[in-house]
Amino acid sequence: LSNTPKQILIYKAMGWDIPEFAHIPMILGPDKKRLSKRHGAASVEEYRDMGVLAPALVNYLALLGWSPGDNREIMSLDEMTEAFSIDKVSKNPAVFDKAKLLWFNGKYIRNTDSEELYRTIKPYLDKKGYALAEDKDYVIKVVNLVKERANTYIEIVDLSEYFFDDPEDYEEKAVKKHWQKPEVFKRLEKVYNSINDIKVWNEEAVEQLIRGLAEEEGVGAGKYIHPVRLALTGRGQSPGLFEVMVLLGKDVVKRRLGTAMEILREQNIE
Repeated sequence: LSNTPKQILIYKAMGWDIPEFAHIPMILGPDKKRLSKRHGAASVEEYRDMGVLAPALVNYLALLGWSPGDNREIMSLDEMTEAFSIDKVSKNPAVFDKAKLLWFNGKYIRNTDSEELYRTIKPYLDKKGYALAEDKDYVIKVVNLVKERANTYIEIVDLSEYFFDDPEDYEEKAVKKHWQKPEVFKRLEKVYNSINDIKVWNEEAVEQLIRGLAEEEGVGAGKYIHPVRLALTGRGQSPGLFEVMVLLGKDVVKRRLGTAMEILREQNIE
């Protein structure tokens, strides 16, 4: 039964002016059925725990059944308030699309100041016991590197793991692609032995080293970049390798290259 008649009775009983009532269309799940718990998260808190920013959720929900009429999607609360009019509310049901929500959230993540994101993710870093989480400047630099690849702030935490801990394992697919040939060991060894020659540890110097070694061998830089990335991050993909190396620091880079070389030696890949 509609709640509106009951609400009108309450207004009359209290002697209040009766407002004009309007209803937005029903929100459906991806299967075009009434949205319910079986479609996923059921509360704002659950979306927060998933890493969805409050402004992104508000923005997305506001556009379910309403449009400003000019194809805008990313809008602040003030912009939505100014643009709203009841005649632009659709009469048709809206579909709640989690993938679209995460797309919105990714946009907000990338547009959010990294210092604000640091405050958001700090409790999650603390839960993992990362000592470097206390180094605000370091974490902000990490956030700057990884937030372009994240759609939630939980993904920022997950994507930044290797900036706080040495890899415990290595992606199987990347290992098969980049660590199976004997020359890989020699290339990692060359990088390891040449790092101490770098006097000023910056992106330009690191890039010059990696590309220089590749040029000396007569191979593309990727033959060095991909195995080194895997050694340092445990992953086949990351932000730019030279940026990663500089942020990790020379000592950490050497330690992780040494670990990778030990693993390859144990597997007789040298």
